[in-house]
Amino acid sequence: MSRKILYTIIACVCILLLVILVIGYLSLGSNKLAGNGGAQSNPFGGFFSIFRGTNNNSGTAGTTTSPTVNIQADNGESVTIPRLRQVSNTPTAGATFMSRVVATSTLTKGVLKTILVPTTFIRYVERATGHIFETKPEVLSSIEISNTTIPKIYDASFVKGGTAILYRYLDTDENTIETYYANLVLPKVATTSPSTSSGQATSTKATSTPAVIATSTTTYQLVGSILPPNLFSLAISPAKDRIFYLQNTALGSTGVIALPDNTSKKQIFTNPLKEWLVNWSGTNTIFLTTKPSGGVAGYLFSLNVNAGTFTKIFGNVAGLTVLPSPDLTSILYSANNGSNFSLNVYTPANGLSSGVSLKTLPEKCIWSEKMTAVVYCAVPLAVPSGSYPDVWYQGAVSFTDNIWKINVRTGDRTLVAQPNQLTRVSMDATNLTLDPNENYLMFTNKKDLTLWNLLITPPVPPAPLTSTSTTATSTATTTATTSTSVRSTILR
Repeated sequence: MSRKILYTIIACVCILLLVILVIGYLSLGSNKLAGNGGAQSNPFGGFFSIFRGTNNNSGTAGTTTSPTVNIQADNGESVTIPRLRQVSNTPTAGATFMSRVVATSTLTKGVLKTILVPTTFIRYVERATGHIFETKPEVLSSIEISNTTIPKIYDASFVKGGTAILYRYLDTDENTIETYYANLVLPKVATTSPSTSSGQATSTKATSTPAVIATSTTTYQLVGSILPPNLFSLAISPAKDRIFYLQNTALGSTGVIALPDNTSKKQIFTNPLKEWLVNWSGTNTIFLTTKPSGGVAGYLFSLNVNAGTFTKIFGNVAGLTVLPSPDLTSILYSANNGSNFSLNVYTPANGLSSGVSLKTLPEKCIWSEKMTAVVYCAVPLAVPSGSYPDVWYQGAVSFTDNIWKINVRTGDRTLVAQPNQLTRVSMDATNLTLDPNENYLMFTNKKDLTLWNLLITPPVPPAPLTSTSTTATSTATTTATTSTSVRSTILR
């Protein structure tokens, strides 16, 4: 090969390499000019990505996973969960924590050991369909436990330890408020008696006591009845075993106390006013507040369930909404002060009020039942001017909240969580609920009605209720006994 040809080949290779480098540089430069959503540019992007694979730095706000924590589940297992997790991807109408006793079985060296452990569950209702779902705080997926469709539920309240439910929805005329009470019932199972000598069963019957056990795949039936129409205000007792509702009459309103299915009902209240908000806080005390508006003075009354006595607590407060504590020693309330509002606490024992240093609405709070004078609140980062609570109820104003723990007696306050920092999702939290051990705080994001669950303090696994050991006599027996679990019993 002559030197001329060799020089020509070398020159061609150099030119080709130079062209490649120029194209790569221009491609990288165009990426920088176009921007990448604030993400760092990839030096191997652009042209060279055909060799390295495409680098995708793009992301959608709100999909970032919350920081994770390690906890011990009720069964003692170590699990990793997001500190704040989205329980539902669709709008919900109501949710509750509930406790069940769950039996788990392990087989070791021919010995079958069964342990009964109190376990916390979450149940919630899908707003569009009325379907009921169940999960656990440490489990990242949900199962559908009732597929009975009741469309367009705007409110659902669990009663009787989570084993029954009150659905609230508009009838087909779009004007009548309907309330449907339903028990969650396991389907009846046909059982066959032992065969006769001829090989034929003597009888088959459906039993009211299901032969199956509640497992993760059980679908419950809803069995219940319709309550009277147009119950415009309804409250549930702290024990979730009684209800109080108001009905309009020609002369005003009447109040009735009853069991959740509307049996054993008794009228205990009549009043010429028709627009009330009701709250059942103490065992035998129901609070009634005149319907709030920023430009109208509101009043708070108490109603004794047993005696029927109706007593004024305080009033002449514009935009009044309230949240009494479970022990009735404190009443959290908001007051409109023109273009904004304040949060205050009223002490019935001495009739005095004092301000709370953080600003939020009582509807965004929940009292602790384990710590006296402690309340958890979703507190807005900023509060725009407006007539409260009207503008918030109407959706004209939406908040971005942090979660705070406040002692209304000492004034101490602790920042519990910053949801926007944990998930990059703006949270306007309402319908706050604590689990019985107060390890978790569940709430609805008012912006889209999705359900969220926040870990407050790592749970301590409960001690087993009972533990039994038996010797497995055969493979068949062992398999039948150790297959998914377990009878679920509601703890009272």
